[in-house]
Amino acid sequence: MCEGYLRSLCGKSGRTDIHAASAGIFAHPGDPASPHAREVMKKYGADISGHAARGVDASAVSKADLILTMTASQRKNLRSAFPGAADKVHLLLEFADAPGADVPDPFGGSFQAYESCFRKMKEAIDNLFLTLNAKS
Repeated sequence: MCEGYLRSLCGKSGRTDIHAASAGIFAHPGDPASPHAREVMKKYGADISGHAARGVDASAVSKADLILTMTASQRKNLRSAFPGAADKVHLLLEFADAPGADVPDPFGGSFQAYESCFRKMKEAIDNLFLTLNAKS
């Protein structure tokens, strides 16, 4: 959902220099976004119907300028697995009013669970986007 929303913001503002890609530590490569995730994103103006899950790998980590995790545990795991990239691995909610907080995983939950999760992420992504725009 984060990738789709950030891409949507970039598309609407003409920012072709910002690239977003999501990857999961326990992803099943090729899996589509869940139906509830697609519904929530459609409600917020982003189409993620073409999304396919990807796993985290060294190539993606080395190409990234910034890596955002949903949980402190994910941040710790990525920093351990890729110590050379530790400085660019952060919690997503560091960009919201909840630094240090985890984003709850809505997997298997209701539409409302996905929407609640997205609202938490949206604040952080909006703030991140404003920060990126201020630096350009």
